[in-house]
Amino acid sequence: MGGEAAYQVYRRRWAVLASFCLVFFTTQLLWIEFATIPQTVAFAYGPFADQGLIALLTIEGPLVSAVLSFPCGAVIDKWGWKKPVGVTAASLAVIGVLRAFAPDLVALLLSQIAITTVGLFTFDAISKMTTQWFPFSEGATAQGIGTLSNFLGLMVPLFLSPVLANVFGNPLLDPRGSLQGISLTYGVFAVIVAIIFFMVAEEKPPKPPEPRVEEAEIPVREGFFKDSEGETVPCALNTILRRFLGLLRANNMDPDDHVI
Repeated sequence: MGGEAAYQVYRRRWAVLASFCLVFFTTQLLWIEFATIPQTVAFAYGPFADQGLIALLTIEGPLVSAVLSFPCGAVIDKWGWKKPVGVTAASLAVIGVLRAFAPDLVALLLSQIAITTVGLFTFDAISKMTTQWFPFSEGATAQGIGTLSNFLGLMVPLFLSPVLANVFGNPLLDPRGSLQGISLTYGVFAVIVAIIFFMVAEEKPPKPPEPRVEEAEIPVREGFFKDSEGETVPCALNTILRRFLGLLRANNMDPDDHVI
């Protein structure tokens, strides 16, 4: 007996993945924006700028992630992946532009915390998105591409921010102008990414790519407790800790220096 197929793999899945990857990339781009230009940031906000606040611009990420990652996963369970990631894309566009005009370091730090908070949706959404759009045989590849966009977002500003600091003026003579130029460049990019995401992304295709096994539908909050019986959660916590310690050392705040 003939009939319409219940499952279908759509070529559009790669466009959806690309739009997601752009948001993932931008999240990291804006977060690590100031990591290699702390002196420019300090000079931009005066000779007595708080060095602790400048260091927090980078190291707040793991701290916020450790607290809010689990609640963000629960939001994705309830609302799906597109709406939360859409909130991320829109927030990055607005914050990315407005923080170019941050009046002080406190405002700049608050913008960083906001970016980290909304950015957590991308970390938690990648498995949900690939499960909705990709067959099991392509799931690891799709998630690998998403993870690559994350690392590229971390790498690019490490090289690009110092270059842009000189393009938009002398970081020593006009540090505020250099900093605004960098933030506006990244902010405009975030606006373009948000437009692309809302034009391309869809929660799920009209038909699923294949029958879903029961475990594929385990919510994030249930998966957390299930994984905590094995090694997934300890490994994740170890990764967060290592990332945090690495950022401390990158900001000359090695905890070993304070051991008595």
